[in-house]
Amino acid sequence: MDAPATSNRQTVIPARYFYDEDVFAIEQKQVFQSTWQFFCLKTDLQNNDDFVAHSVGGVPVVVQNFKGKLLAFHNVCSHRYSPVQTACAGNRPLACPYHGWKYSDAGIPIGIPHNLDFYPISPEEKPKLALKSFLVETCGNLVFVSIAGGRSLREQLGEWHELVSRIGAGVEDLYFTTSLPADCNWKFAVHNAFDDIHAEFVHPSSSLDTSVYTGAHWRFHPLSADEDPKSDYSKRHAQLSVGMNAETVERNEKLWTPWFPDRRFPFDEYLHLFLYPNLIITSVQGFWYNIVRYDPVSAGKSEMTNWLVPSASASGVSKATPELLYRLALGSLRIFGEDVQAVESSQRGIESVTRRGILGRREDKIAAFEEAYMHVMGEEPSLERRTA
Repeated sequence: MDAPATSNRQTVIPARYFYDEDVFAIEQKQVFQSTWQFFCLKTDLQNNDDFVAHSVGGVPVVVQNFKGKLLAFHNVCSHRYSPVQTACAGNRPLACPYHGWKYSDAGIPIGIPHNLDFYPISPEEKPKLALKSFLVETCGNLVFVSIAGGRSLREQLGEWHELVSRIGAGVEDLYFTTSLPADCNWKFAVHNAFDDIHAEFVHPSSSLDTSVYTGAHWRFHPLSADEDPKSDYSKRHAQLSVGMNAETVERNEKLWTPWFPDRRFPFDEYLHLFLYPNLIITSVQGFWYNIVRYDPVSAGKSEMTNWLVPSASASGVSKATPELLYRLALGSLRIFGEDVQAVESSQRGIESVTRRGILGRREDKIAAFEEAYMHVMGEEPSLERRTA
């Protein structure tokens, strides 16, 4: 393999891990099925029989409101494999539309049309046909699902649990959402999220004015030789805090406070939070939040879904309007579109490479992510500094 002539660190994820479908199938289990995944906003699950359906690591999951209790199940009917909820979200009982099997809050089929004539299935047999259940936890308005069981959401979030809880409790019960397909592996999207160099080239007209910065600080944990990334995901998250000068902070307060008065979680910086393995939360001073989930679709395809959620008012009076959220979402969509074009270009190039990529000092977060990822995938990259 050719090696670049540099003393910088090199990437450790082999190129084929970005386009090989066999690798993709393994990481669905090793990375996504083993971690808590952000699923949706509780906004969509406020009423009895509200549901949201989504895939976690390739496994169809539905979260349903049962008289105020949120429960998650395998979204595949026990009868003949049809999805129980066929829409992405809605309001209807947990009942299969194919043959009408209806399920209880324990996942047990309690209503089987023509049971005695067609099957029959006794009351004693019905619990054996229950839908598999999964764990659900919330942080305020944020809903997370784990299909692996075991560790709690608090354990996975670790030192970031308090911050995520404050964000979840500080957002409104309304939002604007958009989704963008991307012809790239999901790991390229994560690389881009960690990349604080590309903005001046990819987003020249829409990135923050760097002249107002007073300092930026990344908080993350480089992979250490004595930790087990397969069991301790709490150290895989990362947070970027960017300070802004007093004039900028004051200007933003005057501009946005009339729309977002008395916000519950105010701060005086730009926040960029990465939650392993595929969630980004960003905000300028807590006025509104962009919650972005990078969903793997195949080895070479992803989907970026963004929830733009306004801050909640401590007084309970929100002045955010659908029109305002739409205008804000258009700005976010422009940035995500530019990012998609950038990462798609990397995807087109990687199948032809014969050498490792280069990671400079400002890309150390990418190096930490890659090394932890390879540990979870079953290979043991050296923790030594990688040179040519």
